[in-house]
Amino acid sequence: RQRQMCIRDRQLSGTGCMTLLSDRRGMTMRAIRPLEPSPLLKVSGRIGVDLGELSLGGTAPGIAAKDAIACSVSGGEHFFAALQQVHCVAAPIRNLRGELAGVLDLTIDGQPFGFDAASLVRLTALAIERRLVTGQLEARGHWQVHFHPRAEWLQTALAASVAFDEDGRIVWCNAAARSLCSALEASAAPGSDRIGIDALLSVGRGTLQSAPLLGGVGSTREGPGLPLSLIHISEPTRL
Repeated sequence: RQRQMCIRDRQLSGTGCMTLLSDRRGMTMRAIRPLEPSPLLKVSGRIGVDLGELSLGGTAPGIAAKDAIACSVSGGEHFFAALQQVHCVAAPIRNLRGELAGVLDLTIDGQPFGFDAASLVRLTALAIERRLVTGQLEARGHWQVHFHPRAEWLQTALAASVAFDEDGRIVWCNAAARSLCSALEASAAPGSDRIGIDALLSVGRGTLQSAPLLGGVGSTREGPGLPLSLIHISEPTRL
């Protein structure tokens, strides 16, 4: 999480934005303030500040913490007068069980964002979530399959990911996997020679170890006959 926030800090240099990471209750755990923060950003960026809806009203991080959804709140949409020059966007971060683990927020004071802040926050939250969940999956010895229609997105936070235990049972999949698999199931023609989603999601440990159809453990496969451009299989780290 710290690495991802530092990357975004460099990207946001000179924009006047503050990046906040809170826990699932809305308490600030980490903040990266601009070089010259406003008095309001100085206060709200302190570690331990309660950004929750009960404390500050309808702010983006408060709503995201309460409802576990991505949202934005701009200027006069804030309840308190002191916040009506503030613009903020936030997105939830989920753990392996799909529960809210934290919230990522981007806030600016005195002017609107000069870029697509909502997309940046959502993508960064997904990247943090991917690193968090991947670490938890590896610690449990689970296999992971990543797939996406476009090669350049295969190993990014936008890739669809499914994890299996050693008996081949699905233990986790992200929202991109659920969405992509539903779309492929709906569009697949009867009798198609493409690999079905059911087959992909029912592979077991033995299949993953040899994986002749998908290209092998740790490999990437591209070519005709696949319903997706690329599939990558990650073997669990053995301690």
